[in-house]
Amino acid sequence: MAQLVARLICNEEVSGPNPLGSTTFVMIYFKDETIIKASPERVYYFLTHIDKLYKQWHPKDHVFLHAIYGAIDKMGSIVHFFEWINRFPLYLVVQTTKVEKNNYLEYGLVFPFSLLKLGMGSFKIEKISDEETKLIAYVEGGYNTPIIGPALDFLTRKAISFDAIRKHMKEEGENIKKYLENYTGS
Repeated sequence: MAQLVARLICNEEVSGPNPLGSTTFVMIYFKDETIIKASPERVYYFLTHIDKLYKQWHPKDHVFLHAIYGAIDKMGSIVHFFEWINRFPLYLVVQTTKVEKNNYLEYGLVFPFSLLKLGMGSFKIEKISDEETKLIAYVEGGYNTPIIGPALDFLTRKAISFDAIRKHMKEEGENIKKYLENYTGS
């Protein structure tokens, strides 16, 4: 019953495997794909040096991203960031949970929120050719508890528009594409 209520409230995928193949229960997920005329190595470099390129990624909405512990391309590194999505302020502290050089980066919320499995995100980098790459940005979140979970997801949806999240992710994809396709530096 809770899944049906969540489906009606959120109008998003609410059960079963998520789009990237995991079998974890997902209340809400967002996925954006961007084709970029750049090698997978250049896309990966951008993402693993995002602390220096965060404002270029989304000049209007991104405020800061700083590494707290370790290098972003290493398992266990921790970063905190602040951005606006529409008029909603978003501040998170996340930890790198999986790294496959030039292919995949995954992050999740830090302790104690990691115990609640409230969300995660990832970047999948797929080589199309030597100079063309598909970047798949993925974010999932929600509360995986019967009855209370759908109610909390409903409140989340009221606080921030899911359309605004989709728009923000699409703009990030367009901005990384513009940056990498037009960058002429070394």
